[in-house]
Amino acid sequence: MIAILINSLADGGAEKVALTVLESLVKRGHHIKLLCLEKNQYYEIPNGVEVIYLSNATGHENGLIKLLKLPVLAFKLIKLIRQHHIQVIQSHLFRANYVNVLAKLMGSSHCSQLVNTGSINFYYY
Repeated sequence: MIAILINSLADGGAEKVALTVLESLVKRGHHIKLLCLEKNQYYEIPNGVEVIYLSNATGHENGLIKLLKLPVLAFKLIKLIRQHHIQVIQSHLFRANYVNVLAKLMGSSHCSQLVNTGSINFYYY
């Protein structure tokens, strides 16, 4: 199972890129989960894609609160990884990348792929 992790589906370039990657993978026959840190949606979700929100936050919270919630979101991500047998998570944007890496450092066995400002990095542990 492959998952794409992003802060939200707010109106932005990274969100559009994540959805473009997701649509391409779905067309190739992959089963994809879309994981969002927040419930802030501008873009439509492609048919057949399950969206899972890791919190009820809307993205308008204080920056310190967002920082303090990173470990909690990482624990929730680990639970989802185990529950849905997710093998690869591609994350977009800094906070989603932090949550992806934290989950990995906390013992998750998934492969992390971090995307930020147009570059892709693979981290195998």
